Amino acid sequence: MRSAALALVLLTACSAPAELVREGDDPVDPHESTWAAGLAPLFHDAEFSDPKVETSLDDDDAVGDDDDDDIVIEPFVSPCPNADAPLPETWFADVTTCAGALASSGAIDADEITGTAWGDVDGDGDQDLYVTGFLDDSSLLLNQGDGHFELSPHNDQVALNGALTAGAVFVDYDNDGDPDLHVSCQGPDHLLRNDGEAGWVDVSEAAGLAYEGHSIMSSWGDYDADGLLDVYVVTYPCNECPWLDEDTQGVDALYRNLGDGTFDDVTDLLGAELLDGLGLAVVWMDYDDDGDSDLYVANDKGNTLAWDPEDPMNRNLMFRNDGAGCGGHCFSEVGMEIGAGLRINSMGVAVADFDGDLLLDIAVSDKGPVSLLKNLGGSFLDVTLTSGMEAATATTGWSVVFLDYDNDGDQDLYMAEGIYRPNPMLPTPNWFLANDGDGTFTEASELSGAVASLDTASVAVADYDGDGGLDIALGNRRADYQLFRNLEALELGHTWLRVRLVGGGPVSTAAVGARVYVTDTAGIVRMQEVKLGSALGASHDLALHFGLGAEDPDEVEVLWPDGTITTLDSPASNRELIVEYP
Repeated sequence: MRSAALALVLLTACSAPAELVREGDDPVDPHESTWAAGLAPLFHDAEFSDPKVETSLDDDDAVGDDDDDDIVIEPFVSPCPNADAPLPETWFADVTTCAGALASSGAIDADEITGTAWGDVDGDGDQDLYVTGFLDDSSLLLNQGDGHFELSPHNDQVALNGALTAGAVFVDYDNDGDPDLHVSCQGPDHLLRNDGEAGWVDVSEAAGLAYEGHSIMSSWGDYDADGLLDVYVVTYPCNECPWLDEDTQGVDALYRNLGDGTFDDVTDLLGAELLDGLGLAVVWMDYDDDGDSDLYVANDKGNTLAWDPEDPMNRNLMFRNDGAGCGGHCFSEVGMEIGAGLRINSMGVAVADFDGDLLLDIAVSDKGPVSLLKNLGGSFLDVTLTSGMEAATATTGWSVVFLDYDNDGDQDLYMAEGIYRPNPMLPTPNWFLANDGDGTFTEASELSGAVASLDTASVAVADYDGDGGLDIALGNRRADYQLFRNLEALELGHTWLRVRLVGGGPVSTAAVGARVYVTDTAGIVRMQEVKLGSALGASHDLALHFGLGAEDPDEVEVLWPDGTITTLDSPASNRELIVEYP
C-alpha cells in the first residue's frame, strides 16, 4: 500500500522585478548568462487549493515570535483514487469517473482525430481541460481545484456541435493574458476568443483562420520574432468529405499574426508545392540552436507510397528558419540534408532533450517502434534500435509525448496505440517507455497502469492536481476520454520544479520558443523549450516541469526568444515558479 503524500503550501510575497544590469556595454550573448540581476521569482502554491490553517489551543508562543510549531496544516488530499482504499501498485490510476472528467469524443474512424488540450482558461491557477466531440458536443471541463472537473457554464459557446472537430490548442493569440482556443476541423477551423466572464466569441472568419481544408491540428510559434504567435495548420486529405475542395483540402497552411486580431496567409514562404503531404503532426522547435523557431512536419505513408526524391509528400520535412528576406521571411527545407526526413508512417511528434546533452531530440510515432532522432548539433542520428525503442512495436502508433513521470530528471516516453482498422477488435494497449538515464529506454507499459486498451489518438500532459506529478489525458475513438493521475511521483518523493513563463513586450505572453535551463545542487543542467501544439491533436500545459531526483534547484536561467536572459538563484523546490519577462 502506498503512503499518502501531503505537501505544505507556502505563499510567498513578491517584490517588484529588479532592474536588469548588463556587464559593461557589450551586447548580450543569448547563450551566456551575463545578467548581474534577474527577475524576482513569483512562488505559487502547488496544491489544489489553499490549505486550512488553524491555531492550536495549546499555543506556546508569543505572537511576535511564533515559530509555527503550533500550526495545524490540513492540506487538500485528492479524492482520486478513494483515499480510504488501497492505492494501486501501478504508476498511474484511471481517475476519469471520480474526477468528473467524463466526455465522449464521438470519433470512430482512423481519420477522425480526438482533440485534447490543457490550459487555465479562467485564471484560477489550475489546468482546465478541453476535449473535442467530432460530430457531438465538445466539452470544456473546468478544474474546481479540489480534484474534480465540472462542465463550463459557457460550454454551449465552445461545443461546436457537428463541426467535425479534430485537434485543439489553447493559445493566447491576441496577447491579452488569457488563453483563447483554436480547434482544427474537417473545414472550417474555429478560433474562439476568450472574453473572461462573458465567455467565448467565435472570431474565425474575422481573424482569417477559418481554414476550409481537412485540418488535423495546429502548432504555434513566433517565426519572425515580433512577439506575435503565428500558426501552421497541418492537413490530411479526406476520403469522404464531398463538401471540401479536392484541390486545396490536403495542402497545409502557414498564417502570420498581424497583431490586430487578424492573420495573413503566408504559405508561399514555405512553398505550397511542399505542403501537400499526408500531414498529421507539426511542431515549432529551434533544432539548430540559432535562436529562432524552425518547423518540423510529420507526413504519413512514407514507406508505403512510391518513393520520389523530388516529391516531399511522402517524407517528413524540416523548414530551417533563415531570417528576414525572401519576400517576407526565408525558410529552407533541409529534412533529408540533416537526417530528419524520415520515410515512415509518421503520425505523432514529440520534442525533448532525452539524453541530457542540452539539444532538442525528436520522437516520431509509426506503425512499429517510435523513431528516435538524436540531435548531434544541427543534424540528427536515428538511434531507434540502440535506444530500446524497438520494444514498443505498435500496430498503429498515434500521438507520442515526452514526460518525466517519476521526477528523476530523465524524459520518459508515452505513445498512443490506435486500432488497426481491418481488425477493429484487435487489442490496442498504449505504450510506456521508461528512460534509463543512459540513452536507453525500458518498456514498462503494464507497470505504468496507463495502457488503456482503447483506440487512443491524442495524449495531453499536465499536473492537473498540482501535486508535482505529471498526469495524462487520453482522447479515444469509440469511447470516452480518460484521465490518468500520476501516483509514482508522489510515492518516490523526488524533488521537482515547475517553471511557468509570462512574456511581455517583444515576447508573446505564452513565451513560446523560450528556453529554461535548471541547474541542480549536483551541478547537472537540464533544458526545456516552451512549445505550443506539439502532439497529434493535443496541447500540453505550457509550464516546463523539471524532475530533479534527490537534488534541489540551484539556479534557473531563462533564455527569452529575444535573447534577454533572466537568472534566478536558489529557488525553492516542489512548487511552481512563475517568471515574468523583465
